[in-house]
Amino acid sequence: MNINNKSILAALILITALGIPTVTTFSAPPASDDRNFAAHLLGNEEVPPVDTLAQGRATFRLNEDGTELSYRLNVSNIEDVSMAHIHLGAAGMNGPVVAWLYPGEPQPAVIPGRFDGVLAEGTITADNLVGPLEGQSLKALMDVMRAGETYANVHTEQNPEGEVRGQIRTETAIPEFPPGILLPIAGIMGIVALLYRREK
Repeated sequence: MNINNKSILAALILITALGIPTVTTFSAPPASDDRNFAAHLLGNEEVPPVDTLAQGRATFRLNEDGTELSYRLNVSNIEDVSMAHIHLGAAGMNGPVVAWLYPGEPQPAVIPGRFDGVLAEGTITADNLVGPLEGQSLKALMDVMRAGETYANVHTEQNPEGEVRGQIRTETAIPEFPPGILLPIAGIMGIVALLYRREK
């Protein structure tokens, strides 16, 4: 590689080091949607922790007028499920049930043996609130969910107090790649490849 090409390559490396962080810094920040929530349920989130291979994921979405909260609860590698709820409580704290996820009615229903898949899906309204939130509007539930003071909990015959649990949090939409990064990288890679071809 001659001196001119070496100089160009050095400049490109410098641009890569200095320019791309700048692009990243000024890219549009990820947008937070306070109508979408999720929880990753694990045994070690229980209080006290539970030794289990089971896990789950709960997702929630509030409709635009704030009157209905749709949900979907997936679990895997779990045995003899009996109930699943939204509980009121901060991380590391146990608290009362404020809404049922499985079954739809407030009465345990054991699923014998191992279960993998969608355990429950449906809609929560103000009429479904129980415990300390009974008789209140759905906004009361949404306020504590947004504050990070609720958790999803799946109960089993072996662990009646809960086998997997996860704090419910607002989901943030994060782009897979920060905007504006791929194009500079592609351009720099193309120029470097061209310089090497000329040397052959």
